[in-house]
Amino acid sequence: MRKTLLLLLSAALLVSIAGFTRAGAQTTPRQRVSIALIGDSYTAGNGAGQYDKVKGAYRSARNWGNVYARWLNDQGAHANLVNLAHSGYTTDQILAIQVPQVSTASDLVLFTAGGNDVKFEQIVTRCFGVGYRDPVLCRDHVEDARANLDKVRSGTLAVLRALEARLSPGAQVVFVGYPLLALHHPGYRLSKCVQRNRFGVCTETFRYEAATEVRKLGVEANRLQATMVEGWNRTSSLKVTFVDAQGKFDGHEPYSSAALDNRYRWINELLETEGQVRNRATGVVSSRVSADKNNFYHPNIEGHLQLGWLLGSKIGIPQSAKPILPSSGSAIDLAFVIDTTGSMGGSIASVQQEVRNIVAAVEASSVSARYSLATYRDHPESTGDPGDYASKLRVPFTTDSEQLITELNALTVDGGGDWEETVYSGAMAGLNQPWRDGVKKVMLILGDAPAKDPEPITGYTAESVARVAFEIDPVEVYAIDTGDLLQNGVDRLVELSGGTAHEVHSGEAGERILEAIETIADKPFGWVQGPTVLTVGEEFTFDARGSYAMEGEIVQYEWDFNGDGEFDLTETTGEVTRSFSAPFDGFMGVRVTDERGQQSMGSTALTVVAGCSEGELVGDECVTFDPYPTEDLPDVFEEVVEDEPAPEPPTDPAPEPEPTTSPSPEPTRDSSPGPEQGLPGFTPAAPYTLSGTHNVNGRLWRTGCEKYSATVRCRTEIEATVVKRGATGYHLAKEFTFNNLTYLPSKRDLWTGNPLAQAGEWKAKDGRRWRTECGTPKTGRDGCRSYVIASVVEATARPGGGYTYRVVDKWVFNNIVMFSR
Repeated sequence: MRKTLLLLLSAALLVSIAGFTRAGAQTTPRQRVSIALIGDSYTAGNGAGQYDKVKGAYRSARNWGNVYARWLNDQGAHANLVNLAHSGYTTDQILAIQVPQVSTASDLVLFTAGGNDVKFEQIVTRCFGVGYRDPVLCRDHVEDARANLDKVRSGTLAVLRALEARLSPGAQVVFVGYPLLALHHPGYRLSKCVQRNRFGVCTETFRYEAATEVRKLGVEANRLQATMVEGWNRTSSLKVTFVDAQGKFDGHEPYSSAALDNRYRWINELLETEGQVRNRATGVVSSRVSADKNNFYHPNIEGHLQLGWLLGSKIGIPQSAKPILPSSGSAIDLAFVIDTTGSMGGSIASVQQEVRNIVAAVEASSVSARYSLATYRDHPESTGDPGDYASKLRVPFTTDSEQLITELNALTVDGGGDWEETVYSGAMAGLNQPWRDGVKKVMLILGDAPAKDPEPITGYTAESVARVAFEIDPVEVYAIDTGDLLQNGVDRLVELSGGTAHEVHSGEAGERILEAIETIADKPFGWVQGPTVLTVGEEFTFDARGSYAMEGEIVQYEWDFNGDGEFDLTETTGEVTRSFSAPFDGFMGVRVTDERGQQSMGSTALTVVAGCSEGELVGDECVTFDPYPTEDLPDVFEEVVEDEPAPEPPTDPAPEPEPTTSPSPEPTRDSSPGPEQGLPGFTPAAPYTLSGTHNVNGRLWRTGCEKYSATVRCRTEIEATVVKRGATGYHLAKEFTFNNLTYLPSKRDLWTGNPLAQAGEWKAKDGRRWRTECGTPKTGRDGCRSYVIASVVEATARPGGGYTYRVVDKWVFNNIVMFSR
């Protein structure tokens, strides 16, 4: 009997369900999540472009963290993200520099780490970089990295311990593993002549399976990190989810050979950056040329998209997301700035009497609060009193309300001399502190005398102080005036900042601060994602959907694209696409208004540059890089083993995923039940509808399921001997190959009009012929199966050994649709 093996020349179609819609934005309409992004170049965004102005950081507005934050906003979970990651950082640097910058109000921390501990750059350079690669040095760096994997483990654990100590209970961490750096290509060898005879003939060659060994190292590192997270979660209160990126990127890595090109790569190859899929029907990546080695072998724009979507699929809306309720409020940083000149005794006594009530009100209306206290009088040069001072920061930001109460109760009054005081120096003492990202920021100024405007010595004015407050994202200023504080400019400072002014008798100051706290707690939270660096004429979609109202919804977004206080555009949605016709370097903002007319501001840095006539744009600078070599070092060359031809990358484009919108389960590495188990009345079974690897009838099957619009879709692969096409012709290989897609039980009316769910033959838009059968003995009465005409290769064994290959067109099984009753 003739034995025939088949190869699909064109991959199975992943057909969308016509009757289904993407997850709506109102799935979880009253949640918010504050995200901190830390880690190395794979987190920062190397390879995606649009880098911010921090030199050497390579923080991109297109990185996977921002993609995930946008996805969360698409689901109605108001997400704001701060990127603290930095290219080139080791776990020691992440621990020492980045973790202390993580806001204690963060709900979710995302990061990658460890690659620089094992000198990732040297591995890439010596194993794949034309002009630098060397098989001996490649081997040495790979072996050194393997020997130092335990350092990666200990360094990452130190980062997790520091995060556990810093974050509030209930916060969540997501640790993302690295994709592999090269396609599986066992026929590729990096070789070097290490000895020649006197005639110049090479007599000894060192060969190293560079791609294979680098992939092995990546798999080992991935396994180590996953195991580390599993162990951590068994003993620690801060739960960590490990997200394995290697399966997602399988087939989308670069070729290790400089002579070959994977058109479907999600990782930049040599001499390129910003690779992206411009036509999702083909999945082919196009990129621009780059001489900046910091871009090479990092995820391109498509790679960052896929990583962000992977988090949407694996994490969904995290459990650490907070409900938006008037009773819980948002986190707040509250700075008190108080005049302590001689006339302020009664006002301060009133605040001292109410201070515990004030603190109680703040903590009742916020999930996390920090306090600071600054005082001011006047320049001694103006009053002639050496006991006077322009300002003092008495309590830097602290969560210890008792420290605030103690210091405020200890205040005494004296001096002041002339009438006008250094109000702005006091305000600047409060502003020049490390404010947290992603929280409400408020300054309360208590005084009875006007400001000196402009202030002598410092030159501060209402406008200059308001500018600093705006650029902090922004700080709203509230004035409690027990005399003439609002004269001569302070009223202008309050107006520009979006705060309010309160005129009271000195004995009522404490009560009026309590009223101000209630007003502050009731206001919405304003946020616009950034910072952003663009070139003139480049379109960019600004996202202010991290803003939210304490009750109801945001109904109006007013955009100020140059930070001049004048609003350029008013919209009812939180996204707006904009380009700029001239360079700009400053801040932009958005004012949000809720259903009750309450307003707040959000701001971020914006830089628009003219671009580069020479060199490449990195941040806001044009940088010229040395030309990258085009020839190998002497005696170094590639070898490709003829019986191990180059692998064939996937020819199917990656469809846009439909990640789950459900909160993640208790986070452990891939230990949560598959989404198929959540369907009521349905019991999944191997091999088609149960996630995992299964042995059925002596064959190995591998199935993965994910939320897909209103149902669940499972992709099943089977281990089989298949025909592969390589550079030297056809050959046989045993591997997992696509078997089918199965859509788990859903209502029939969701499939109305979809040819995958009604019997008959039909033709797709790409011209391919399809056939669907329903209600047959093979499908059962509650199901359909579809087949597609595809070109396949038949391998027929020859009597004398070997195979004869021929290409034929056949009906090939593609998918199953299951209906619920």
